Amino acid sequence: PHPRAHGRRHWRGVGRPRGRYWLHPCCRRRLLEGVSATGPGRPFRPEALISAISVDSAPECAKYPDMLVDSHCHLDFDVFDEDRADAIQRAKDAGIGTMVTICTRVTRFEDILSIAESDPNIWCSVGIHPHQAEEEPRVSVEDLVTRAQNPKVVGIGETGLDYYYDNSPRDVQQESFRTHIAAARETGLPLIVHTRDADEDMADILEDEMGKGAYPGVLHCFSSGADLARRALDIGFYISLSGIVTFKNAQDLRDIVEDVPLNRILVETDSPFLAP
Repeated sequence: PHPRAHGRRHWRGVGRPRGRYWLHPCCRRRLLEGVSATGPGRPFRPEALISAISVDSAPECAKYPDMLVDSHCHLDFDVFDEDRADAIQRAKDAGIGTMVTICTRVTRFEDILSIAESDPNIWCSVGIHPHQAEEEPRVSVEDLVTRAQNPKVVGIGETGLDYYYDNSPRDVQQESFRTHIAAARETGLPLIVHTRDADEDMADILEDEMGKGAYPGVLHCFSSGADLARRALDIGFYISLSGIVTFKNAQDLRDIVEDVPLNRILVETDSPFLAP
């Protein structure tokens, strides 16, 4: 999702060889539902949707050059303390136009926010990683919503379930996760989800909470199974891919990704982790 500084009802871009075209939210909904812009129930044809909507008719805030967006990185981590500014510049030199630095501890939120406020092309989130769900102070929905009022905050999380390490008790992880979902629902900001070895519980909770009221979200650094991908897409989620998808032993993941619509894919480095 584009940073909310450009309005709650964002325009979305799609590219094709002859240039850049922009979709109004109502057209985007039709795209996601597979409905033709020329009438309900007809097969979806991208050209019918974009042929009359050129960059010239887009709002000024939507006229951006092609660029990469690192949708998930951790610029506050200690490894960047000695060369944070240089690392950010290296990313820009490599074609990264926008970065979202992700919060994993609410006790570090002010530090993360200060990094986002230091650069017009860096944004941030607010939340507690499942690893820290027990050791961090418990937060309420209101706590998260209040912190998310800053215009630099564009997401809720990183939150979720990690049954691989189990650094926090599973019931504590689940309680924290549901709190973050409620905050995402109230703010309208996307939920940033970490999940590992928890596919069934993850899908069940996402669907259960969606039944209480819609909320947007993304499965970050996706490396889970096909069933979770399908169920997440069915409720409107995005799938974010890291360098893992390029690994030689990641063919199963590539097979899953082939079935994910391009307009539902984000990319990330999860820096300083993983291969970019």
